[in-house]
Amino acid sequence: MNYSRLTHARWKASTALKVVSLYLVMGCLWILFSDQLLDYFTGSSSRVLTRLQTLKGWLYVLFTAAILYWFINRETRSSRSANFRLKNALGELQTTQVALQELNAQLEQRVINRTAELTALSDRLKEVQEIARIGSWEYDLLTGQISWSDEIFRIFALVPGQSIPSYEQHLRENFSPEEAARLNAAVTRALEQREPYELDLQIIRADGSTGWILGKGKPIVNEHQQVVRLVGTALDITERKTLEVEQQHLVQMKDEFLSLVSHELRSPLASIKMAIHLLEIKLGQVLPVLEAENQVQCRQIQQYLSILHQQCDQELEIVNNLLDLQRLEAGGMSKTIAPIQVLEWVEQVASAYQERAQERQQQLQILLPPSVPDLHSDCEILTSVLRELLTNACKYTPPGETITVQVEPTTADIRIMVQNSGSFIPQAELERIFDKFYRVPGGDPWKQGGTGLGLALAKKQVEYLGGSMRAESDARGVRFVITLPIEIG
Repeated sequence: MNYSRLTHARWKASTALKVVSLYLVMGCLWILFSDQLLDYFTGSSSRVLTRLQTLKGWLYVLFTAAILYWFINRETRSSRSANFRLKNALGELQTTQVALQELNAQLEQRVINRTAELTALSDRLKEVQEIARIGSWEYDLLTGQISWSDEIFRIFALVPGQSIPSYEQHLRENFSPEEAARLNAAVTRALEQREPYELDLQIIRADGSTGWILGKGKPIVNEHQQVVRLVGTALDITERKTLEVEQQHLVQMKDEFLSLVSHELRSPLASIKMAIHLLEIKLGQVLPVLEAENQVQCRQIQQYLSILHQQCDQELEIVNNLLDLQRLEAGGMSKTIAPIQVLEWVEQVASAYQERAQERQQQLQILLPPSVPDLHSDCEILTSVLRELLTNACKYTPPGETITVQVEPTTADIRIMVQNSGSFIPQAELERIFDKFYRVPGGDPWKQGGTGLGLALAKKQVEYLGGSMRAESDARGVRFVITLPIEIG
């Protein structure tokens, strides 16, 4: 404001000086030339001279005023316009300044609010990390700086806030050589391939105790696709790993127990079966004599023998299945690989179930393509698998429904499907269909019962031969699909 006033005062003084100077120059010129003209035209007449002198004065004043008005108006016109524009600009500037001050105040308030929110979120994150036993870390490759969250310190039995060890020191002090090598290899691969990593690691805490973490890391790249940072998390999974070890120990104990029991039961059951067979032979010699005297008792004896024979076969099947499962899981089962003519083999195995299907008013159809390449696999194991699927199909198919056996060759494998209509397995049950000792509730219309080991064993056998087995269920029924490679690698 002081500068504008000084400029305005200088401008007024300059204009006044110009006006006075012009006025004096014009006056002098007018007096000089006007007197000479009057003397030339009027001669010695004084009256006329007086009037002319008066007229000359008025003309001089009017002429000078006109010149001054024109000059001053010309000089000040641009200044007035500039002054008007300047006032408008100053008004807009003041308005803008007020708006900026208001925006600045709002921005400062937003920053304060956002800072408070971020602080609250940071506190909550720390609480959540402490509850979930998960910590976060960051490694800046440009500066070499490493940062840990408080929970990382706690996981490794360190005090939050103390100095963070270097990467090499961390590997040396908190991991065994084998685990340190695994972690370093994962980090190196992530940096080279710009891909995240995830692995379970056994750690050595500062107090000497051991634990487990689930380590995850992800490289961060800049606009030039260069890795500049590595961020990740460490989840304390010590409790989960302890439970897994205990569970594996219990499963191992269970399998050993079942194997022991199966071996101990197999010989007595075989002896019982042999005794039943001998008893049938002896009764076969005596029953014709007894039947003539008492037919009711003879039928009862035959019924009891049939039940005894059936129960003995069922117990032997359980024992044999348990032993086969144990051998498969231990890798002790042998296999004999030979070419199998698939169409003849499927026709032979499936046709044996025609009579059983007819007795239960079921339809058994076999759909075979014109030709299929020979399958190189173990015929005995595959026959056991296909019989298990057909037995299940007959067991769970209601009267009037259809059992379908179908073969589909592809480029590298062969698919064998066994489907039965009129039944349905919910998705929740379908996921457990291959578990040991599991049977679908209420799915046995013929009330035959079972061990719950057949499908588990069949799936293991197919996988042992390099194939896969899956179960499906929809409106068409239940479908088991076996996929077998033509050549076992």
